[in-house]
Amino acid sequence: ANATGWIFDSDSIVGIGRVPEHIFIQGGGLIAVEYAFIFERLGAKVTLALREERVLQGKDVDIDISAAVGARLEERGVEIRYGDGNVVKVTPPAEHGGVGSVELGSGTVVEAGAFLSALGRGGAAKGLNVENAGLRPPLPSGHLAVDYNSLVAESTGGDCRVFVAGGTGKDW
Repeated sequence: ANATGWIFDSDSIVGIGRVPEHIFIQGGGLIAVEYAFIFERLGAKVTLALREERVLQGKDVDIDISAAVGARLEERGVEIRYGDGNVVKVTPPAEHGGVGSVELGSGTVVEAGAFLSALGRGGAAKGLNVENAGLRPPLPSGHLAVDYNSLVAESTGGDCRVFVAGGTGKDW
């Protein structure tokens, strides 16, 4: 089996260098949904398997927006496997560039030319001693605690103001 060039994460997928005929994407969050749209528009058949009952669930996205995004994916031909995102077996292709398979908890086997695991990212603030800079300790997820009204990292008091940009995490 040859997993090189077949199994990707959200960092390595940008270097895929090809459009697979069929891509299997595990996850239902922002990155998984984004890549489902991208690969579909590039002409790949896309299977999106998520543990949740709707895309973007638990991502602080309004349920109506989530439903609209899921419906749009399905309109574009993306196969969404709701509540079936537990991968129990991965069989990489026998040769580089071949087709591998992914077995889901339901017993369904999906054959694909690429597998993207997009299950989310953790924060990296643990161990940085942000408390020494006057910030609250990182959340258990490793993200900075953020005031989502002002997008300022929460401080322990004083004049420390750190503005956040990009992806921020909540302690779900």
